[in-house]
Amino acid sequence: MEETKRKKLLGFAIFTIFIIVSLIMTYKAEPETNFYDPVKDTWSWAHKHNAESKLILDANNNQLEEIFLCTVPDLSRISVYMKKQDTAPDTAVNVSLWYADNDELVSSKSFLSSELETDSFTSLKMKFEEPADSENKLFRLEIAAENLTQGYLLVNANVKYGLVKSFNGNESDRTNIVYDIKYGNAEGIKTLFVLLAVLYLLFTLLVYYFFIIKGYDIEKVFWPIAVLYGIIMLVVVPVNGVPDESWHMDTAYKYSNYIMGIGTTGNEGTIFKRHCDIMLTDMLPNDIETGSYYQMVSGLWTKPENTELQEVSYYDSGNQVTFLNFLPAALGLSFGRLLGFSPVLTFQFARFLNFIAYALLIFIAVKIIPYGKELMAMSALLPILVQQAASFSYDGVLMGMIYLFIAVCIYLMKTENAGIKWYVLCTLLVCYLVLTKGAVYSPIALLLLLIKRPTALSKVKISGKKVVAIVLFAVALVFAVVIIRFMPILGRIIQAGGVSTGPEDSLSLGFILGNPLHILILIWNTIFESGDKLFFGAFGGVLGWNNREVVAFLPVMDFVGLLVLANCMGGKFVTPKVRKVFFAGGILSTGLIVFAMLLAETTYSSTFVDGLQGRYFVPQIFMLIISIISERIDLDRTNAKSAMTMMLTVDAVIMLQVFAGVVG
Repeated sequence: MEETKRKKLLGFAIFTIFIIVSLIMTYKAEPETNFYDPVKDTWSWAHKHNAESKLILDANNNQLEEIFLCTVPDLSRISVYMKKQDTAPDTAVNVSLWYADNDELVSSKSFLSSELETDSFTSLKMKFEEPADSENKLFRLEIAAENLTQGYLLVNANVKYGLVKSFNGNESDRTNIVYDIKYGNAEGIKTLFVLLAVLYLLFTLLVYYFFIIKGYDIEKVFWPIAVLYGIIMLVVVPVNGVPDESWHMDTAYKYSNYIMGIGTTGNEGTIFKRHCDIMLTDMLPNDIETGSYYQMVSGLWTKPENTELQEVSYYDSGNQVTFLNFLPAALGLSFGRLLGFSPVLTFQFARFLNFIAYALLIFIAVKIIPYGKELMAMSALLPILVQQAASFSYDGVLMGMIYLFIAVCIYLMKTENAGIKWYVLCTLLVCYLVLTKGAVYSPIALLLLLIKRPTALSKVKISGKKVVAIVLFAVALVFAVVIIRFMPILGRIIQAGGVSTGPEDSLSLGFILGNPLHILILIWNTIFESGDKLFFGAFGGVLGWNNREVVAFLPVMDFVGLLVLANCMGGKFVTPKVRKVFFAGGILSTGLIVFAMLLAETTYSSTFVDGLQGRYFVPQIFMLIISIISERIDLDRTNAKSAMTMMLTVDAVIMLQVFAGVVG
């Protein structure tokens, strides 16, 4: 006994040294030399082209002017985003920046059209000789084209309701043509790295202590592990760092207004927001950048200066999910606004509540499921799902509900005399699956085929034909509900590409059904051209806007860890019927997602299926892993503790590497 204890303590000491060394090496390798570099803040959307507009400069309109407020110090660079079309070789673009109050020139630079591309946008960067005195100063940005006698120039633009004061002399026009800025330096982000290092050390050592030293089951230590995990993710992936998060935030803000009794604006497509919240969202990049970290550090505890409500346009992303998906974040926003939190703290508190709702659903699922508790918990705690849950994304509630449904079905498969409340819960969860995300996850409901007959119906005799008839009626009813609930969405998707078949139009339903070979080629290319990215995306190798990649072997280790956990659960319950149902549910759901992306995102010029992301397939991966469990491999439960320790340590390293990569 003493010998075993001595070995565990020695292992703990070695593990601690490894974690500390990894922190030091990460700091020395990437962030250390970059903390004094300027902060980068992209004002343009880098990933959603439909969130941008394109302004035209030609012979009749060769000048643009924007007056904007700069809220950060020591502005040192400003960029615009442009491309050309059939312009003459001597066409030039002059970019100038002035102080708006006294017309003092800050900097100017000329660019020849030969520096611009035709097929893609080029960033025209104007770097200042000396950083400008910029904090809370108004600037006037001018773009003027010379010798633009033929062709035209396209300027990338979006809208900034807080920062932009006027555009082309119109004070009601908030168009922004700034692509990105650089300012100050990243030294303040050091405090964030110190916080992350402390959390990283605490998290990994607690995991080792819980599982290796004490040998606790996952249920007993789920909450401290999950909460620490979520907080680390909140730091690593800040507000707007998750795909479409600004749109999900808009929708949560709408429901927050309902909760707080704030009326509508009366204008479709607009809502009321606090002015301070608008200013922060104007400054936040739609990605993970040093600008995101700077805003987090500088604005976390500041008192909001202007909480007056302002009408702004917004994007409602709630048309494919229920209001329940946004309720936790909406409650967090409401609490933050009522308590007078800073915009940063309000947004982070809302994201934290969203994660807590997800963690609660997963905890209940892990408590309920009779087999594979470790496998379910670790699948649900993969970095990509924690990232989505610790944000404004509706994926947190969605994925939590899916895992809860799977757990309930397996519980009802094993339990002989389950109460009627379990069947009611199961029915409600099926309805949720059908009414969410265009029902692409509804095939998971095939797990209903595994559950035992309710005790209350044990004496009721129903013939096989009647059972088939009831099932077919239920399926027809479900799809009728889906069509009614999602008629606008389905109508747009089905009609996509129906009017035109241009190269950038979405594929029509008729084209997909009439060209199966072409669709097979698209799927084949997707597997062999994007399969690795989808795999890494599912297992945490690609975070943020699918562009923050980590060392490839880390997500592979998470995948191996899930396989180990699958064979630590005892495969006796995995009968041939269970395999078939789990496999069919996972494959059919995957197929529906691919089909939806063919209709909604893939164009006639595409060479593979557009829009697919690895995070869509994590529940299906869980189901497919269960379907391939071998009865011949039955590992001891102690191996599950080691596998969970390895996976959570890998996840912590992934988050550390993402932060270091952004700063570095």
